[in-house]
Amino acid sequence: MCYCYLDCGTLPTLDNGGYVLVDSSNTTYGAAANVTCDTGYNSIIDTIICTVKGTWSTAICLAVGECGILF
Repeated sequence: MCYCYLDCGTLPTLDNGGYVLVDSSNTTYGAAANVTCDTGYNSIIDTIICTVKGTWSTAICLAVGECGILF
């Protein structure tokens, strides 16, 4: 049996924030990156994950007090 792990590659950009890999050498399926928002912004999630499809899940940094779409 062959287990193939998709690589999500470079972290996506995040308006008003950024991401930091939990393990700086791992961008394959299951890898995680912490969400960091600029001062005055918050995210409803703390971590994004490399998905089985080989893409990163997403986060949004919203201005404090701003309402956004819930995922």
